[in-house]
Amino acid sequence: MEGRVIVGITPNEILSKEFESKFRGYDIDQVNDFLDIVRVDYEKALEKNDEFKRKLADSEEKLEYFAQLQDSLNSSIMVAQDAAERLKQNARKEAELILFEAEREADRIVSDASDQAKRIYNENEELKRNSGIYRQRLTQIIESHLAMIQEKEFVELFDSEFADNFVYPKAIEKEETVLEELEEVLEEPTVDEVNLQETLEFRDSLLGNQEDLAQSLTKEEAVSEVSPEEMPVEPTEPPMESVLGQTIRIDLPK
Repeated sequence: MEGRVIVGITPNEILSKEFESKFRGYDIDQVNDFLDIVRVDYEKALEKNDEFKRKLADSEEKLEYFAQLQDSLNSSIMVAQDAAERLKQNARKEAELILFEAEREADRIVSDASDQAKRIYNENEELKRNSGIYRQRLTQIIESHLAMIQEKEFVELFDSEFADNFVYPKAIEKEETVLEELEEVLEEPTVDEVNLQETLEFRDSLLGNQEDLAQSLTKEEAVSEVSPEEMPVEPTEPPMESVLGQTIRIDLPK
């Protein structure tokens, strides 16, 4: 039988075994009966042995499978452990990198904030100094102009009653020159009555504007005698045009 261990005797050999007869030997029937029992038991033992061998083979096959499975599991566990360790190391490195970048960014923000605070403080101090200097200069200018307009000359200059009654000598001299020229024209024999009447009307108009011209020249001359540094600046009002030094053209009738 295949797979059976070779033994020294088989059940059939036990059954067919014959012994020689001797005097006073064993009972043949009893020996045969016993051999029958031994053969049956031996045959059962062999069958059980074969069954055990099959089970052992199955067990060994399963054991080998589980051994391979264990090796595979162990390998998977090792791979998982290695992957977990790599992930842990990568996570640690990434966390350290993020922490380093965060600390560097925080230092940069703090440094920028500190620099900006210093710059704002310096600008504030500079503004304080400049505002103090500007205030001091403005106070000096206001005080100097206030003292200037409180002087007697400015009081008389801006006094309306004084300005109306004041006749400027240069204006009188200019008017006298114009009148002398008119008198010379009137004394010429070539002037007829019509031209004479027109000349007289023109002279009367000049005499009527004598007072206005004198007041205008008086105010312009008084203002021109004040230095530019002492005059207050009034940007909202246009400057007056002076008539001093201008040539007055008079068209006389021919």
